[in-house]
Amino acid sequence: MNDKITDMIPQQQSQGNRGRLLVAGATLSFASISILGKLAYAAGANEVTILAFRFAAGAAVLWLLLWREGWAARLPGRDIATMAALGILGMGGVTGAFFAGLKLIPASLAIMLMYTYPLFLALVTTLLGRERLSPRQGLALAMALAGVALTLAPAWQRTNLSGVFWVLGAAMLHSLYLFATQRVVQRVPPPVMTAYLTAFAALAYLAAGLLGGELRPDIGLQGWAAILGMAFISTAAGLRLLWAGIRLLGVNRAALITTMEPLVATLLAVLVLGEHWGLRQTLGAALILTGVWWVPGRRPADLPTPVPRARD
Repeated sequence: MNDKITDMIPQQQSQGNRGRLLVAGATLSFASISILGKLAYAAGANEVTILAFRFAAGAAVLWLLLWREGWAARLPGRDIATMAALGILGMGGVTGAFFAGLKLIPASLAIMLMYTYPLFLALVTTLLGRERLSPRQGLALAMALAGVALTLAPAWQRTNLSGVFWVLGAAMLHSLYLFATQRVVQRVPPPVMTAYLTAFAALAYLAAGLLGGELRPDIGLQGWAAILGMAFISTAAGLRLLWAGIRLLGVNRAALITTMEPLVATLLAVLVLGEHWGLRQTLGAALILTGVWWVPGRRPADLPTPVPRARD
């Protein structure tokens, strides 16, 4: 009996290490979306073109994976209608607002502002009567707001406030999206749900692009590489790695690793895009992340899974 237990320990450690590597890969994939978005903008792509083709390619890959793995993807009419609303208004709306802000402000700043969404979620649940805003939550909110102000302070006069408001609006909308999907995910498996949401978001942006004449495929190799990178790396590969890691680690342990996403994304913005990140921004980011972690019951570890995240 003891020999069997002893033999199991290295196997469990091996699975744990493999799970950590998978989730770390997913975190790196998710963190790349802002950098790839900046590269697509630099190549001359507009927002509708980026999101239409990014969602279309991502949906194609996700549906192919569902078919290959034998998922039962047929849903009743009520759930399909819900998927359409969440895909167009939720996933599509959040990503659209985020990319509108990303075009106007540095990627590193957009990443940190977007990461305030757990605090907005705490406010939503309080306003809707699901929870009470405790003194600890109030302190967490104050810390995060102080962190936002400190992050913006070094270049407040040079910062495009429209971009700041777009990203904060995306964070707020993301909190509403997460709140709305909590019940749906109990009926629809996350891989199936993500495939539907991505497909409906793609249809919405493709329709908007065709009707408004905004689809512009002449964006060069860099533009297409960035868009396809968002589809295959930031969306399909990232979610695939995350789900595989969750099977080995469990939701909470996997989600703890994904909380490194804003730090990884900021590092990528500095290394790839050459953005400046000084001491004040570091202190501001620390206040934001600490405030997010201090929200009882609404830490990032409770949010990324199993609910599909709108930006991914």
